[in-house]
Amino acid sequence: MVKLIVYCPPEAQEPILSALAQAGVGRIGAYDSWSIGFGVEERFRPLEGSHPYQGQTGSLTELTVRRLEFQVEDRRYLEVIDLVKAHHPYEVPPIEVLPLLYPTEPG
Repeated sequence: MVKLIVYCPPEAQEPILSALAQAGVGRIGAYDSWSIGFGVEERFRPLEGSHPYQGQTGSLTELTVRRLEFQVEDRRYLEVIDLVKAHHPYEVPPIEVLPLLYPTEPG
């Protein structure tokens, strides 16, 4: 298993969560649709040639965004990243993949 972390604007949270739940992401034991989400501060400066969803080219931008966390089977994480990208409004969605060093499935 890996932990997938995605940062998104608040309005993108529900479309991303719904798409992942429909794809079976977030299943832990006898539960589905599991995720963690909380607000964090994001800071960036769009450079020339960018097409920012928020902010202006050349200006430093600070926003409160959502940090979403899921557990994903190792074999599916690339598929899940593609799914996130399909539902995320940013040109380059901030995504992190971390290995989980303990079993999360029963048995």
